[in-house]
Amino acid sequence: LFAYGPLSRALVDAARAAGLDAAHFDDHAALAEALAARLAPGDLLLVKGSRGMAMETVIRLLERAAARTGESRR
Repeated sequence: LFAYGPLSRALVDAARAAGLDAAHFDDHAALAEALAARLAPGDLLLVKGSRGMAMETVIRLLERAAARTGESRR
């Protein structure tokens, strides 16, 4: 679980307490960088958030990272 925004911090804490792999991020760039490092070709990623959280920014950053490495993340 990779989460963004102040209200998701409790979710990450609960996931970690349950033994799950979870990380919280305060900015889109750090989230996208961490995701890009973990994703492998063929992985499927669900990006979920309200319009106010502007999660499309994370998608754009991932697409740019994929273009630099010559991989398609779509």
